[in-house]
Amino acid sequence: MNKTKHLIQTSSFSCDVSIMVPFPPNHLLSTVETTFALCPQFRILVVGNGGVGKSSLIASIFNVNKEDIDISDHRPGIADINREYTSDDNPHFILHDSQGFEPGSADHWKTVQDFILQKCKSSLPVKDRLHAIWMCIEAPHGGLRLTQTADEALIRLSGHFNIPVIFVLTKCDLLFNECYSKAARRLEPGADTSDLRTKALKDTASILDATIKELREQSDRILKILFWGPQLWKEHRQSDHIANRWIWRKPSQKGYVAVSTEKKFPDSLKTLTDLTITTRQCLRTTETLLPWAVAQRVDPKQKVLASIEEGFKSACFSSELSRCQCKVHNLKPV
Repeated sequence: MNKTKHLIQTSSFSCDVSIMVPFPPNHLLSTVETTFALCPQFRILVVGNGGVGKSSLIASIFNVNKEDIDISDHRPGIADINREYTSDDNPHFILHDSQGFEPGSADHWKTVQDFILQKCKSSLPVKDRLHAIWMCIEAPHGGLRLTQTADEALIRLSGHFNIPVIFVLTKCDLLFNECYSKAARRLEPGADTSDLRTKALKDTASILDATIKELREQSDRILKILFWGPQLWKEHRQSDHIANRWIWRKPSQKGYVAVSTEKKFPDSLKTLTDLTITTRQCLRTTETLLPWAVAQRVDPKQKVLASIEEGFKSACFSSELSRCQCKVHNLKPV
């Protein structure tokens, strides 16, 4: 038995509680080891045009050097989607890179589609399947377009296979800089500039909220047609990859996050944390929760919560906990 002593205090009394907890038996297997045996690495596909900031995003979330990943962020057209990017600094994730979609890029979309179909076969073990997709889109500034032409096809395909897709608006710091410059130009000569930063942040948040709302409405409209419309990919209904049972499943989770990897941007760390939390919330299989919590290097709370959840998975844990002996000492009024 392992004896621990704790002080419990309420508004009316305080007391010492001694808890006798039995040591776990030697044969009790670690659920963490069992989970990692099923899925040792989190596999993610990152989609986005060259220059959208994929390398910086991956380096920031997984705490690796850009040189280790070396994805085609500034070399459009050469991304090999089947290549598995890994890092010795963080061996708990596998990255697949895909360039973004532009008008006339039908051949490239076919490559992405074939990859997703291959990685979503039910016959594959969990560790070899695709666990999530990040759709990286540069935050709108300077007249940039919001989305690429093949996003609808990606949403449809991910909806069929219940793959979480997180839309990531990158480089929000550039939008902030633009809003700051506009706010500064509107000031009268000699006016107080102390509120410029607050005004720029407010304008940035307003634009990002509107952008995310538009993305959400587009995605919801596509999925509604996909799951409840009369014409549901007829050409694929007899396919081995897309069986009819997928048609009426609950649509896959979607996430929408605006981020900046620029450390000088206000709340940069918060935006990255939001991305890790949103990704976790969108995951649909319990086997991928722990690998994701371990792979991301931004939010330590997720690692703690994942460890606790793994502990409660063990049936032996519950049975051993029920054998705990508690003894109350020194009950005192406050």
